[in-house]
Amino acid sequence: MISRARAFVWLGPALACLLVLWLLLCRLYVLPVMPVDETRYLSVTWEMWQSGQWWLPLINGEPYAHKPPLLSWLVALAWQLFGVSDRVSLMVVPLVGLGNFWLLSALVRRLAPSQLRTAWRAPLLLASLLIWQLYCAITFFDQLMSLGVLASLYALLRHQAGDGRRWFWLAGLAMGWSLLAKGPVLLVYLLPLVLGAKFWLPSHWSREGWFKTAGLALLVGIVVILCWALPAAWFGGAAYAKQIFWSQSAGRMADSFAHARPFYWYLLLLPPMLLPWPLVWRWRRPDGTDPLLRLALWGLLPQLLVFSLISGKQPHYLLPCMPFAALALARLLPRQLTRTWGVMVLLGLLALACASLPELAGRLFVAAQVAPAWRALALLPLALLVWLWRRPGLTPVVLLFPLCLGAMLLPLQAGFQRYYDLTPMARVVVAAQQAGRPVAHLGKYHDQFRYLGRGEHPLTVLEQPQVAAWFADHPDGLLVLDRHQPPADWLTAARFHQPYRTRELLLLDRAGWQQLSP
Repeated sequence: MISRARAFVWLGPALACLLVLWLLLCRLYVLPVMPVDETRYLSVTWEMWQSGQWWLPLINGEPYAHKPPLLSWLVALAWQLFGVSDRVSLMVVPLVGLGNFWLLSALVRRLAPSQLRTAWRAPLLLASLLIWQLYCAITFFDQLMSLGVLASLYALLRHQAGDGRRWFWLAGLAMGWSLLAKGPVLLVYLLPLVLGAKFWLPSHWSREGWFKTAGLALLVGIVVILCWALPAAWFGGAAYAKQIFWSQSAGRMADSFAHARPFYWYLLLLPPMLLPWPLVWRWRRPDGTDPLLRLALWGLLPQLLVFSLISGKQPHYLLPCMPFAALALARLLPRQLTRTWGVMVLLGLLALACASLPELAGRLFVAAQVAPAWRALALLPLALLVWLWRRPGLTPVVLLFPLCLGAMLLPLQAGFQRYYDLTPMARVVVAAQQAGRPVAHLGKYHDQFRYLGRGEHPLTVLEQPQVAAWFADHPDGLLVLDRHQPPADWLTAARFHQPYRTRELLLLDRAGWQQLSP
């Protein structure tokens, strides 16, 4: 029986990968490269690709110190292998992120070889979480960090179990990967797990040398990131060196208190992040001696506390904690789900949302209507509801968000392409630059156009008092700006315009600016 279960233990992470791949396919069909984050990260990669300067990330021609270069290196590697395209660019992080499911399953099997049910359940639960579904198909850094944290912990456990010195080096390389992904915030995720190991390691495991091994592996990781940071500091200059060694690590953490969210913000956000599972009303009694449950709590609660104390908060900061949340769910959920009325209510609400898609889309995307035939999508959550009512179990709850969110994206394709795809403006801007015309941007610029237009030159960033002088120096120049519901004469005066979210992007020449400016 055990050998048969071992043969099927890979089914959990494999099915979890299929759920994410379904959502990724829906995302590639529906969503463009999303501003401002994805366009910024891919523009940084594009500038590295163009310049051949792989040590120093650039944004709009200036050194970019906000993030280390791992994401850019991975995307550039994909471009080298498969060519430069939006689809290739957007697939890299989600596909690499699939490794989280396999590492989570492997971590469970290493720590508790007899808990095969948990080894295949935990990846499925991770893939079913609302927070994971919202970010798993997006080009962000947090999946890469999560992968590095799990890989570091798994390698440390293999070394602690006496499986060979190579696992020490792999732990160090995994920590280096994490540092190259998102910097010293790795310590927030990993340090509590290392320091609390005596509370979650099984009683028959030796603790001897654990802290020494972890500390030395961290030094290897630091050496890895220094192999990038020192040359980057050399090429970027003193100001850039100060940013990457201080301002974007300890300094950034201190500065984040200036733009506060309340300390309880994550506590309010955590239940929605973990949907649909908080709506299951019957749980197993926690076993305080369970090493897997203890590991899960040490991978979630201290990190939640630290991020709650830091005022700068975003939902995706907790993404590397979600594998441990899924592990806790796997240990606390009963073998057979009962009392799932809350999940049924959620499915009913999703069915209502699907039936109302034409009206909802009409409010979101005024000029991109959804055909009434798409109301039939309501049959999908209704089918899951009937399934859960007739045969309560894990499967329909796991499928809830992956299937429903992906399906609900499909009819919104025209709206997202019209209101979020900046490619038309990017191509016009780059064509003007190639024709020798200078182009400036009014207000904060996130390098939205460089990658989308495959441009070669930066834009000049101006504040409003500088515009008149800039046009005087560049009479053939063009200015990009955005306005909320501009009057018709603005659209007529613009050389080009396109909608962007609830605003309008406009490209004005000197005559247009003089005509419209006060």
